[in-house]
Amino acid sequence: TDVQIANHGEGIKLIVDALTCKEHGVIDSMSEINAVGHRVVHGGEKFSGSVIITDEIIEALKECSELSPLHNPANLTGIRACVTVARVMAQQLNIPLVGISSLEILSQINEETSKTITVLDARKKQYYTAVYDNDNEIQKPELTSEEDLLKKDFSNAFVIADKVSHDFLQEKGINSVIYTELNEDLGKYLNKLVRQKIEKTPDNFMWAKLKPLYLQAPPVTISTKNKLSQA
Repeated sequence: TDVQIANHGEGIKLIVDALTCKEHGVIDSMSEINAVGHRVVHGGEKFSGSVIITDEIIEALKECSELSPLHNPANLTGIRACVTVARVMAQQLNIPLVGISSLEILSQINEETSKTITVLDARKKQYYTAVYDNDNEIQKPELTSEEDLLKKDFSNAFVIADKVSHDFLQEKGINSVIYTELNEDLGKYLNKLVRQKIEKTPDNFMWAKLKPLYLQAPPVTISTKNKLSQA
């Protein structure tokens, strides 16, 4: 059945309704979804594969809009729409909405030492890094250069990385494990971290305290008559 869709928000709602439809859906509730992926048309020379959506990634995709002016801006709106739907669901159900860094999720793999350093490739000789110690965040997730990455204290640390980061660190004599080769249940770690954060500071994650995230504003034209009446 053809349906008229006015904006990205309505489109995402239709997707959610289809996924959870009792007759034809594939999941019973949205709680079964651990992550959302979004294909973006053009990443220029900045991206050649999947990346974690961060503020830096959003800005980089905006810079690539000249390469795909018809698609990249719309792709960014789709990403914003997914985040907005999650926030609206949290509001309607009056449940917490918790954002967990992939770096923190990966840190949970470590069961050998207290100090964990997670490193993920960010392309263009840059890396996402974070440092944890017994579930405590020692260094917040940040984007760092190769030079600054090598300045970190890797002594007595369990280093978790993707393949690209692992190969770079190995060249520099730094041992790490490749998380994709461990066959870990990352969803289990995600659920654990969500529970921990909610139990520790439950009020911090209620929808009313979240910073607003707006979709692209629709174009508004004010007629000359209305302008005169407002003067």
